[in-house]
Amino acid sequence: PMLKRTEVIDDFNMIPKVPVTAIGVLVKELIALIRSASFEPLFVFDGQRHPPKAETNMKRYSQIPTVLEALKKAYEDPSKTVIEIRRLQKEAATLRPDILFEAMKAASE
Repeated sequence: PMLKRTEVIDDFNMIPKVPVTAIGVLVKELIALIRSASFEPLFVFDGQRHPPKAETNMKRYSQIPTVLEALKKAYEDPSKTVIEIRRLQKEAATLRPDILFEAMKAASE
């Protein structure tokens, strides 16, 4: 079922800021999709940053305040779609231990 715009905004405004349980659902759906294609997924959560992406990650993290401001404006703009809001939410998200834990828990179920 398609989420309503208000549900997407409410999800993101929860504490913690990112809908952590949604990460678990996403991982479960991804695993199901991979298995439906007759593959067995292997997820590796080693906690290490990928050194070749260091510059990209620093650029991303430095843009978070700007993205959060755009996200705030998108919440107030009724013409913004769920897809546009989700894209900004994704750009504003950072990987935190609680999100990683939820993903690992979902992958092991």
